[in-house]
This record gives sequence, C-alpha cells and structure tokens, in this order.
Amino acid sequence: MPTGPENQAIGVRHRDRSDVPLGEIATLIRDLYGMQVSDAKVLGGEVDHNLCVTDAHGRKFLAKLTPASAPRDAVLWQESVLAHLAQRPLSVEVPRMLPNRQGDVHCNVSVGGEPYLLRLLSWIDGELMATAVEHPPRLLRQLGRVAAEITEAMEGLVQPAGLTAHHWQVTRSPEAIENSIDAVSDPECRRAVETILGWFREAAQVFDKLPTATVHQDLNDFNVLVTPPDSGEVRLTGVLDFNDAVTTIRVAELAVAGAYAMLRKADPVSAFCEVVAGYREVIEMTEEELDAVFPLAATRLCVNAATWTKRTSKQKHRYGEARKEATWPTVLQIARVDPAEVVSRIRRVRT
Repeated sequence: MPTGPENQAIGVRHRDRSDVPLGEIATLIRDLYGMQVSDAKVLGGEVDHNLCVTDAHGRKFLAKLTPASAPRDAVLWQESVLAHLAQRPLSVEVPRMLPNRQGDVHCNVSVGGEPYLLRLLSWIDGELMATAVEHPPRLLRQLGRVAAEITEAMEGLVQPAGLTAHHWQVTRSPEAIENSIDAVSDPECRRAVETILGWFREAAQVFDKLPTATVHQDLNDFNVLVTPPDSGEVRLTGVLDFNDAVTTIRVAELAVAGAYAMLRKADPVSAFCEVVAGYREVIEMTEEELDAVFPLAATRLCVNAATWTKRTSKQKHRYGEARKEATWPTVLQIARVDPAEVVSRIRRVRT
C-alpha cells in the first residue's frame, strides 16, 4: 500500500465515492485557500467525502467534505480536539487543520448542489501499522507510550454534554455486539464472544472507580502510521482519525491500542503486555485499571469482528472482509486464555 495519512486509512475503510466532482472541489480550494490543485484522488468515507489533493508544489493535503446535515456539535468537538493537540508537543504527528484565507478552519460550501462543510488538513506520510510486516516489541512499547502521551496531551479537554454516544464507544461494547451478533453463524465464534462478554461484565463492575480522561479511543492498526519498510528500524510516525475522541474511562485508550496490537500475532497476550508496558512508562495505572484493561481489549475485538461480519453480510466491503479475517482468529485464540493469568502477567510486566 502506498504511503499516506489519515486519508489513507479512510480510503481503505469505507466505500469509494466516484461521484465526487473533483473539478468543482479544486476550484473551491483555489478560491478559499489560495491553493492551486494539480491532482486529486477520492479516498472514500463513511460520512465525509475525503480526498487527497496535491498542490502545484507537489505537497499533499487531506480535503474533507462533511454533509451540512452532520451534527454541528460533533464537528466542532473534532475541531477542538485537533486545535488542542496542535498546541501540545507530541512524539508523533497528528493531523493539523489549515486555515483558509479568512483564517477559518472550515468553510460552508455547495458541491454538486448540496451543502457541505469543507476542511483542509495536513497529510502525514507513513505505512499503516496494519500492513507492516513486523511489529517488534520496541514498536509495541512505543504504541503504549504514544497512547499514554496522547491521553496526557488531551488533559483539559472535556467532551460537551449532549453529544451522541457512538457504536465504537468502549464502555458500550455489549450493545454494539448485541446489534451485530445475529450475523455471526459460526457457533465457536459465538461461544468465544459470550465468554469474553462475561469478562467484560465483571470488569464493568468497577467502571465507576476508574479514572476518566478524554482519549482518542481508536488507536487501531489502520489509524497508526509507521516508518516505511525500507527505512530501517520500524517506529511509529503518526496517529490519524480523531473522530471517535470521547471523554470516558481513561484505560479505554490502552484497551483499544492493545486490542489491535494482538492481531496477527502467534502470541497475542505477549504483544498486549508490551503495549501495556509502554503505557505504564508514562502513566501510573490504578489497580482497577490493571484488572479491567484486558477484558476491555478482548471485548473490543469482539465488537470489531461481529460488526464487520454483519456489515459485510449486507454489502461487499473490502476493509470489513480484511478485518474479519484478521480479527476472528485472535478472538478465538484469546477466548481460551485465563484472564486472571493475563492480569497477573500485566502486573509483573517490566517498564
């Protein structure tokens, strides 16, 4: 897969949209941002139209067209997260919003006769962690450190009241599974999900004791960029897609990062422990967080597997098919472990 940014992940994840009027958008970018677009590629999007645009100097940017019908509070929250992070030093790159000629980070436009919100963001080079051949322990530890670093950088941000909870919210995982499990016909897969849901229900009993924070909450391997294969040592370079950022239990960040780090591993629990070790180098975890993080991570993988099983049963979806193939084997594998033993390993892990 060619190098690219947040947009790259979006292009893989969602359906393509070939009906985007590229010439019209190029004209809007020229008039509103003073940028001459020499090339534009449609990247798809679940809600937004996303495009990789290249200017006359060969520089790439992400253009996002959000339907005007999208909840404005949610859009403003996403923008406040990116604006907040732009003022914080981070060891990896995150998307930056680019102001237009008027100094605004979004513009109300009409494209194809329909109203949209247009935004332009920086492009981050790198390879998706999902496609990287090797995930050495040092990379997994770096992932844990970055998860903690972003959590600390988000300090002071609080999600506005009234924003709708979404499908991928970690604390609502059982509801997401309930909405998708009917599409899972394999009895072994269903038994594995039920086993892991049991772990979640036990962990949920201490949710009210867990520290809260505003977190990215979607550090999956399609939202994390690493150095290209020919660059020598593999390391993280960027984090994408802050659309799922939410104020919730703090450990949700580590649970999601650790969950996807277990995919395609001969020893998923060891990979998970490396991520936890990196996180604990930056943030001191409470006893309750140490107990809850693995059940939360395992349940997140169940949400991922069940969700994409249902969605691909209704519509062909390249990203969804890839997710199913990668996730179900790991769900089946970790459902056979004793979560108490994993918690014991997490407690003994060296930082």
